[in-house]
Amino acid sequence: MLFSPIVIGNERKPVTTTKENLNRVLNMYAQAEKLKENDKNQVINNAIQKKVATKNVLNSMSVLKNNFRTSPVVQRDKKLWALASIAVGGVLYFYYKNIPKLYANQQPNSYENELEKYQEQLNGLQGAANDYEKGSIVSFSNDPDGFNKVLHGGNVLYTYDESSDLKISANKSDTKHPIVAGNKKVKAAGHAAVIYSEKQKNYEDYQAAITHVDNHGPTYQNIIPSVQEILGNSFKDVDVDLKIRDANATQDERKILVSYKTAKGTFEYYTSEVVRLAKEDKEKLEPKKSNLVSINNESGHYRPEANSDREARKGWSNAGYTNLKWESHGQA
Repeated sequence: MLFSPIVIGNERKPVTTTKENLNRVLNMYAQAEKLKENDKNQVINNAIQKKVATKNVLNSMSVLKNNFRTSPVVQRDKKLWALASIAVGGVLYFYYKNIPKLYANQQPNSYENELEKYQEQLNGLQGAANDYEKGSIVSFSNDPDGFNKVLHGGNVLYTYDESSDLKISANKSDTKHPIVAGNKKVKAAGHAAVIYSEKQKNYEDYQAAITHVDNHGPTYQNIIPSVQEILGNSFKDVDVDLKIRDANATQDERKILVSYKTAKGTFEYYTSEVVRLAKEDKEKLEPKKSNLVSINNESGHYRPEANSDREARKGWSNAGYTNLKWESHGQA
C-alpha cells in the first residue's frame, strides 16, 4: 500500500492506488469544500437578515417614539413634568434662601478681656435695685418675666444666636454683644428699646425729676451753712462766680462755692421740671409685650447685615413681641 489509512468520520479505511478509490477521495474533498462554502454563505445571509431585522425594529421604534412625542397625553404630561420641575426648583430655592446667615464675633481675640471686664462690672453692681441696673444677662427661654422687666428697664443689647436663643442685657459700657451671646454665632444682634408715647415719656420724666430732687435736695441744703460762712446770710444775692474768681478767696472756699453752684443748679433744674411736668398729661407705661419695641442691627462685634431683620423679627416675634419697629444701621 502506497498511502496511509485515511480517517473519514468514524471509519478507518485504507487508501488504495486504484483510480476508483482515488476519484472517490477527491470527490469527498470537493464535497467538504462545498459544505464549507455553503456554511460561509449561510453565515453571511444570517448576518444580513439580522441587520435587516434590526433596521426594521429601529424604524418601528422611531415611529413609536414620534407618535409618543406627539401624543396629546404625552404633551399634557410633559407640561405637568415641566410645572413639577419648576415647583420643585422653587421649593429648593426658597429652602436654601431661607437658611439664616450666621455671624461670628469679628473681634474674637478681645473676648477674654471683655468677659473679665464685664464680670468686674457685674460684681460692682450686685447691690443695684434690679437686673437692668445690675447689667444681668437674661434669656427669654429661661426667664420670660425677667426678660420683659429688663426690656422695659431701658435700652438693651440683644442677640438671637444660632440656637434661636434670644438674650438681652442693659446697654452698659462693659457689656458687649459677644458677652450677651456667650460668644456664639448669631442670626441677629443689635439694640432694642421700648418706644414710649408722649404721655408715657411725661410720666417717666416726671418720676425721674422727683427722684433727682429727692437725691440732690439734701446735698444742696447741707452745703448752705458752709456757703453762709463764706458769703454771709445774704449769700443768695451774691454773685458766686465773681467770688470764685476773687483773688482773696482760699482754695477751700472755691471748692465749697463750686460744689454749691453745681448742687444749686441741679436742684433748681429738677424742681422746675417737677413743676412743669405736673401740669402735663401723663400715663404710666405697663410692661406689656404689646408695647412698641424698636430693634436694629447695630453691633460692632458681629456686624450683621441689614437683611438680618428677618431673623431679628422672627426671634422677637417668637418671644411674643410682635409690635416691632426695625431701624437698619449701615451694613448693606
